[in-house]
Amino acid sequence: MSPFSEKIIPILLGSLIIFLYQKHYWSALVYNRNKFHFLSAISLGIASVGLSLGISYVLGKILPNPSILIKAFLFSAFIEEFSKFLFIYYLLKWNKIQDLLYDGIFYGVFLGSTFGFIENILYTSELGLWSLVLR
Repeated sequence: MSPFSEKIIPILLGSLIIFLYQKHYWSALVYNRNKFHFLSAISLGIASVGLSLGISYVLGKILPNPSILIKAFLFSAFIEEFSKFLFIYYLLKWNKIQDLLYDGIFYGVFLGSTFGFIENILYTSELGLWSLVLR
């Protein structure tokens, strides 16, 4: 398999899975179908990746040789979840998504799946296709 196809296949598969998920739940769960909120969730998911990468970079400069435990909890889990929380809170609070509980869940999950999609692309580009298969 060529290096180009190793990078493009996961992107296409991930895009297909996200599209099918969005199509199903958009029609099944979302009461107020507002495309602005949907596009905001995608944009804020991308922004949360940027925020978590930025915070990780700054913490990497402050703590150049952290232990494995600090890397796992502080650099990975806490930063990622905190950045997603900030943007989900912003999306729900300031965009006035208050129609139904399902609307908030849908947009929050879609923001998180956008984050995961981009995170998997970054991991795959660095570690190869098998890292995606194992994730």
